[in-house]
Amino acid sequence: MKDVARIELRRSGLKVNAEAIGRGMYGLITKAGEESIVAFGMLPKWIMDILDAQLRQKVLEIVAKQTFIPADEIECMIDPKSLDAIVAEITKEVISFIYTAAAGRGKLLV
Repeated sequence: MKDVARIELRRSGLKVNAEAIGRGMYGLITKAGEESIVAFGMLPKWIMDILDAQLRQKVLEIVAKQTFIPADEIECMIDPKSLDAIVAEITKEVISFIYTAAAGRGKLLV
């Protein structure tokens, strides 16, 4: 495969409703009966896996729309470190809102 220029991603202009995502993720956790894990300041691995996969996919879709490059082709053009950094930044925001949702229901002990 020939070298392609890597697209370096920046968070500016990428708006994410982290609060809504966090509330939704906490809803999934409670449906699974695992809110006690959150109560002690932890999160189930499966929720982190889902969150990571969904955020990565959404960021790739947004970049594809902005660059007019098909979504199935864009990933190999994106700098993996910049994608990781954006996903990590958004993940931190979502996690704080998962804990906020738990605290709002009186289910956070730490």
